[in-house]
Amino acid sequence: MLMKFYALVVGFAVLFFTWVNVAAQTTTKDAFRMKFETRVHDIVKDFDGVIGLSLKDLTTGESLSVNGDVVFTQASTIKLQILVELFKQVNEGRFSLDDSITMTESDLTVGSGVLRYLTPDAVIMTVRDVATLMIIASDNTATNMMIDMVGMENVNRTMRELGFTETKLQRKMMDTLAWKEGRENLSTPHEVTRLLAMIYEAEILDRGSCEELLRILSIPKGSAIRTRLPEDVRIAHKPGGVGGVQVDAGIVYLENKPFVIAVMTNWIDSSENAREVMSEISLVTYNYFDRLSQSNEYGHR
Repeated sequence: MLMKFYALVVGFAVLFFTWVNVAAQTTTKDAFRMKFETRVHDIVKDFDGVIGLSLKDLTTGESLSVNGDVVFTQASTIKLQILVELFKQVNEGRFSLDDSITMTESDLTVGSGVLRYLTPDAVIMTVRDVATLMIIASDNTATNMMIDMVGMENVNRTMRELGFTETKLQRKMMDTLAWKEGRENLSTPHEVTRLLAMIYEAEILDRGSCEELLRILSIPKGSAIRTRLPEDVRIAHKPGGVGGVQVDAGIVYLENKPFVIAVMTNWIDSSENAREVMSEISLVTYNYFDRLSQSNEYGHR
């Protein structure tokens, strides 16, 4: 009995001194990181809907995620993957960004964009211009033209080859029959974040192609992750939204501390509330990385 009591006392002593040792090794930078994580989790917890998010520091690889591997509908953010496939095929010499393309009657579709208001067979644009409209105006007609050009299965094959097994282009824009059949355009916050990081590092295309792709993504447009950040900060991003869903993902070029952010929401009560929460996450993340970028390991700016 005495031996058991002695063993129990020793066990508690080991646990206590282990805890003291771990606590002693915690730095103020660790504490600052924990406060940031807690803030993000609190925002997610109070949201009326489901949020998936993935954040990555492009200088250190530091990351944070909530539901990062959960599959969400991408809405128009799928246009990022279509753009990647376009540039891949340009690299392969299948066509040039300066080639001309004519919009036809069969290309027209409803929803966001301006091309559907223009005259079929009279509008001739470069491939680059169509791709740019797909991104900056989220033009659905331009998007369907791009899907026809690069091929839906080619987009999916490239994503699989890159290791993105959950990223799938399964329907063209505004295909209501596909929607009724449950064919959504899908991905996870992790996979979108990794794709953007690979573009930033020029790991999937040559440097010139990645820079041109990011230039198109950086053309100013309205989005949740942009709303509350300083106007002079460059953001290469693609938002998206359909009924019950809001998504935004991009690279924030914070000086000395660029980072990737991907936020996906569904089962939302309203698009306005979702965008507000997404913008809050973006601001909290920006402020965290901004302080890190200006401080040493002791928080001295």
